[in-house]
Amino acid sequence: MSLRTWQKKSATATPVTVLYVAFAGKDDPSFEIARSVSTLCATSPTARVLVLTDVARLAQRVTRRCTAVCPQLATAPPGTRECDGGPRRLRSVVVRRQAVWRWLAPSGVTRLSHHSGLGGLAKLALDTLLPPCIERALYVDTDTLFV
Repeated sequence: MSLRTWQKKSATATPVTVLYVAFAGKDDPSFEIARSVSTLCATSPTARVLVLTDVARLAQRVTRRCTAVCPQLATAPPGTRECDGGPRRLRSVVVRRQAVWRWLAPSGVTRLSHHSGLGGLAKLALDTLLPPCIERALYVDTDTLFV
């Protein structure tokens, strides 16, 4: 089922938010996210985007690149309420790395050796990292293209 079909079927519900997780590392994920967002805007122009990141400068870079490829993300859709940073279609939220470590603590994880680092494990803790005003979200990897 396409994202557009899913949104039509749930038109009476709260609009879906497409969610990306982009923690700082050796690569800059803002390019991948902007490419993905450009295809999302082309296929679903009313979609909302939320990027969870751990560094404010990365959040700013993602916002700048995404609004460059999809200017309507900087606007507020009709009937949108304030939610963590304003009623824009694109929000980049900085989450604390300690929140992910706290979530991992009961499992005994104290260090990481996987190439995706803490950002990869943050995907497992999304329910604790999302802003409370997000009622539903569709998580996609940063390299996802929409057709």
